[in-house]
Amino acid sequence: MASKSPIHDVGIVSALHALEEASRVPNVQSKDLKSIFGRENWSTGCNPDLLEILSGKRGRMEIVEAGMISRLSTAVHELDTMSSILKHLSDVATELRQEYMEIFDPLVSRLSKISRLPDEVLAMAFKSAVRAEGHRGGEQARRLSHVSRRFRAIALAECELWTTLCSSSSRKELEMLVSRYGTQADLHIFIHIPTFFPPWDFVKICSQFFSRWNTMQIGNFPRGHHPDPVVGIDPGVGLNDPISHEMRILMNAFGAGLSSLPHLQALDIQCMHHGTSSCSLPWEAPSLQLLRCAQYLPSPSVALSSVTAFVCVLHLKKCFEVRGKMQDLLDLLASLTSLTDFELDLYNTDVGSEDEKPRSPSSGCPSIKKFCLRLPTFNIYGGRHSVVGRFLVALRFPNLEDYSVSIELMDVGGDNNKRLGRLERFSSELLPYEFGRNFPCLATLTMRISFVTSHDGAPGPQEQTPVIFPIYIDNVPTVSTLNVTTRSCMVLIRDSHAAIEERYPQERVTPIQHRPIQLREIRFHNCEEMVIGDLQKIFDSMKKDGYWDALDGIAVEDCKLLEYEDARQVLGEKNLLYSQTM
Repeated sequence: MASKSPIHDVGIVSALHALEEASRVPNVQSKDLKSIFGRENWSTGCNPDLLEILSGKRGRMEIVEAGMISRLSTAVHELDTMSSILKHLSDVATELRQEYMEIFDPLVSRLSKISRLPDEVLAMAFKSAVRAEGHRGGEQARRLSHVSRRFRAIALAECELWTTLCSSSSRKELEMLVSRYGTQADLHIFIHIPTFFPPWDFVKICSQFFSRWNTMQIGNFPRGHHPDPVVGIDPGVGLNDPISHEMRILMNAFGAGLSSLPHLQALDIQCMHHGTSSCSLPWEAPSLQLLRCAQYLPSPSVALSSVTAFVCVLHLKKCFEVRGKMQDLLDLLASLTSLTDFELDLYNTDVGSEDEKPRSPSSGCPSIKKFCLRLPTFNIYGGRHSVVGRFLVALRFPNLEDYSVSIELMDVGGDNNKRLGRLERFSSELLPYEFGRNFPCLATLTMRISFVTSHDGAPGPQEQTPVIFPIYIDNVPTVSTLNVTTRSCMVLIRDSHAAIEERYPQERVTPIQHRPIQLREIRFHNCEEMVIGDLQKIFDSMKKDGYWDALDGIAVEDCKLLEYEDARQVLGEKNLLYSQTM
């Protein structure tokens, strides 16, 4: 590795810096460089001794003065050195230019094709590129406007490109955006918590256009884009306190003198710190339809009464008061009186739960029609009761029509019998018996199940039986359509009582009454590793439990290891709908 230049080399390197600065002078190549760099501007070109000789006042053979000889020798040495420096600079500049051109030429070729596109098409592409950058949308718009004169003209004519306002932007940047986004375009607001700049300029500039706010995101943005926050965090105080404090400051700042955001349609609150306390939204939002929250639950508020879609992400920790957090979520759901679609992502749900389940709000959630539950990396050997089961039993969705579960089961090592018992128990928690009463209108159930084996801390290798996840269909008796997707595991569609009777025959005391169900269609989609033996077991168990004859059909879609003839032999042509995407 080359060492740094010594101090006496700094003067030489300054020649390079001067050349680079000269190259950045606007329109430098249009200037008369031959005149600018003419010999009359060189100190050696204006040397009196040289001029005296060239003028003929002194013959070249008459130079006998020692001083003149020394001066001429110095000038020759300087010119030799300059020639050498210029040659090295020229060689390196030529080499660098070649490397740049190898990259630049294909870009020019591509841009030449882009140049043939109509302005309207380019404008659409610009809008897509700006949207994809999120809170950096303003920067992307500015970059596009600097590519060429044509790009700049298109960018400046499209007001929608300049509508992303971020609280971490400088006042100069904000004023530039304000000058370009026109008088009609919807505005997209990003409020960063913790703040990197005092928010008051942002509040002052944006408060003039509250009526045009269309979307707003509050919270943490991706790292690497902003400098370190200016908010000091006392090591003796929890990390969450300053975050919650700043949230309240900004809410109060925007709430001062403001009672309504009439055009706001989407609100996204991203706070990736555990335990950040809630605060109420200080304004009404009569047009708000979409609410997204990550690790943060706003207090029930009239500002949220128009929300129709709610996406919630929670990372549960043992340091959480877990039951309290889930109770807050239930209370918030009950306050969203217009909500129809609810999506919930829960992480770390294998932490143990108290025996007492959360309290069900008396009003329930009568407007919800679709509920999607996602459980990434669920450790099947977690607590005795998962948080999920307690939460689901407390739900009251009397008009729910569509329930979807996506779960990634993680096995960190254990014997087969223990694993089977845990899967049976967890299946009963995902589809509790109470659903028959709490979800009386449920018609469609979707189960997406994958299985991952982690060898961290696991015992030595052992022979394992296939991973079987039971779906107790009698716990959701009103379901008519069941959709199933699996990876690295198989499912059995069972009657819960019949399964218990088989597994623990000695414990049965009274005859079991099977619950009537309304299942008519099963669709297996993209079950990557399903083979004919798995399909046979599903058929056998449903036949045994008395559910097969009532089915109208089974669809097998994009299950790459299942051939049509094999599936037909098991299911018969009458019940089979088979398709395979090429």
